[in-house]
Amino acid sequence: EFAMVFGNIGFLGIPVLGSLFPENGEYVASFFVVSFNILLWVIGLGIIARKRDDIKLTVKKIFINKGTVPTIIGYIVFLIPALFPEFTVPVVVKSSVSYIASLCTPISMLIIGALLSTRSFKQIFGSGKAYYLCLFKLIVIPLFFCFTLKILGFSDFWVLFITAVSGMPSASSTSMFAELYDTAPGFSAQGVGTSTLFSVLTMPCMILLATEVVKWNISIF
Repeated sequence: EFAMVFGNIGFLGIPVLGSLFPENGEYVASFFVVSFNILLWVIGLGIIARKRDDIKLTVKKIFINKGTVPTIIGYIVFLIPALFPEFTVPVVVKSSVSYIASLCTPISMLIIGALLSTRSFKQIFGSGKAYYLCLFKLIVIPLFFCFTLKILGFSDFWVLFITAVSGMPSASSTSMFAELYDTAPGFSAQGVGTSTLFSVLTMPCMILLATEVVKWNISIF
């Protein structure tokens, strides 16, 4: 369930959406990343905490966590130049943050790779549960949003954009949370790795289908 809800919007989504929509793809995707970071520690942790007495989901943890605090700090840094035009962020701070940010993708891939190395080839590609995850995460869910948004009369941009976003493979955070809270870390890495591998084929197909769907005259509004 965690792997189906949370897709790889940041590490994979922003580059892909930036390529698909050069004018504003990365900008719009950043809002999804903000929501992702907040909901990850609310809905995501809530999913993992089910039937677990050792994980307590409190009101404090919902509003003050590793997703909300960095997001608030990011907004403050973003607004500083607008509120104080004379203030300039030191180059050493900007470059340091940029270098740290660039480590996110390779580190997350290293974690997934390390977890996958604990599974045999048969375990990785012989699990029906992993294929079930990929079927819904990569095909059923993006198709649902594609046709639903088109029928409801959303613009071509949003039909294409949401189809692409919902068709992303499972987020690497799935493996990170599984390892952190000891919740099936092996299968989580298998799900993330398998969905990432299959997304190379499914994502272009979903986007190609969405480009055809937007041409149809099926809106009810």
